[in-house]
Amino acid sequence: MEDVLQAYFAEVNSRGGIFNRKIELRVLNGNAGATVTNMKQLIDDSQVFAIVSGLTAGAENGVATLSREREVPFIGPSTLLPDRAS
Repeated sequence: MEDVLQAYFAEVNSRGGIFNRKIELRVLNGNAGATVTNMKQLIDDSQVFAIVSGLTAGAENGVATLSREREVPFIGPSTLLPDRAS
């Protein structure tokens, strides 16, 4: 996933970026318990304008809440729907 995103960001930057601004992929890996903490760190320390994530399994509610509270868009596959497997 990281390699794909790096390649896509490089392509976007080769075309001038977004609104003439280069974009940078910053990666923090961790388990579901660290996802919200990592997201807070990126928002606070790196002043990101969006979060792109491949997986948030087990952290969907925390990610959605933080995204709304901090007004930072979250882009990635996620669902807040209940498990309907039964």
